[in-house]
Amino acid sequence: MYSWDEGKYANLASMLYNNYKQALCIINVDGPELKRAKETFEVQEGDLERWRLEQKEYFLALGQEPEGHVLKIAYVERLRELHDAE
Repeated sequence: MYSWDEGKYANLASMLYNNYKQALCIINVDGPELKRAKETFEVQEGDLERWRLEQKEYFLALGQEPEGHVLKIAYVERLRELHDAE
């Protein structure tokens, strides 16, 4: 059982180290590229935050029907029920 724990912690340490290296690469490579792109396209930090929030709202709304559509469908269904009852 002791060797299983050693293997588990060795894998965990390896994963953490690889994640650390990847984070450093993102900071050192992607950071300057993002800065250049922001300058080129005249994008401000506030724009990035606004776009992030807009994207979040978009994905949260996916799969949800607008309330107006739901009410229209319910109305048509009631009209059909009324028609069928007559």
